[in-house]
Amino acid sequence: MNFYKAQDSARKQSKRLVVLFCISVLTLIFLSNLLFIAFAWISDFGNIATLNRVDVSNAPPLQAALIIIERFGWGKVGMITAIIASVIGVATWSKWSELAKGGHVVAEMLGGSLIAPDSKESRERRLLNVVEEMALASQMLVPPVYVLRNELGINAFAAGVFADDAVIAVSQGALEQLNREQLQGVVAHEFSHILNGDMRLNVRIVATLHGLLMINETGRMLMHAGSMRGHRRRFGSASSREKNGGAALIFIAGLAVWLLGSIGQFFGAVIKAALSRQREYLADASAVQFTRNPEGIAGALRII
Repeated sequence: MNFYKAQDSARKQSKRLVVLFCISVLTLIFLSNLLFIAFAWISDFGNIATLNRVDVSNAPPLQAALIIIERFGWGKVGMITAIIASVIGVATWSKWSELAKGGHVVAEMLGGSLIAPDSKESRERRLLNVVEEMALASQMLVPPVYVLRNELGINAFAAGVFADDAVIAVSQGALEQLNREQLQGVVAHEFSHILNGDMRLNVRIVATLHGLLMINETGRMLMHAGSMRGHRRRFGSASSREKNGGAALIFIAGLAVWLLGSIGQFFGAVIKAALSRQREYLADASAVQFTRNPEGIAGALRII
């Protein structure tokens, strides 16, 4: 197996997917801008567009959009962009802060218990020795090692945003069902995730997807506001009933924002899944590099 070639291929595919993910986020912000501008133009929300309104009904769609944006004013467009980006940014930062508390927090939250460096239990001693070997092979520091004692299936993960706060956790089932060669392959696979920054990349993408969720929530709030406003005025005067058109417009705008956010979330999740698969390929190839034994990880995967 040419593991260097496999690693290069996985890295190139990962870079393309990261660029695609960034483009999709920027596109979503851009389309959210257009939706808000269209809503403000049609409804004259807050008298934002009153002084510059023109009839664009006979213009081609692209030309009409450019005319509306120009009449709307680039300063207002920039302000709206800043507001949307700030909302997404705050939500992203909040999720990042929650997920970036250190690998030991994640391991303990999932029921892991730290293996003492001087443990005399034979399976734990074997795991510690394997971790030390793979740390030497990957030229990394030896991370703390946790065991998920209640997990009888074969599982392992690396947790932590940065290498200096990373930990490796292995399930009790992996300790009991894998031989030393297979355990080496699994541990080497997790070392690759630490070395290649996969945990940090994954946390960033998860946090960004959480930030994009705010677009969905904004659309949901607009739909609720439009629905409640229309309900209150349903049995009012003639003038009030005329205003139901405004409530319907708010509801439709909210529905459009919600659909846009949902589509963005879907494609973001698809790109994330594809990126995770490439990082798994990279980790498998790196495991062969560290162990110089393709049968280790292959044997573990066959058992899994």
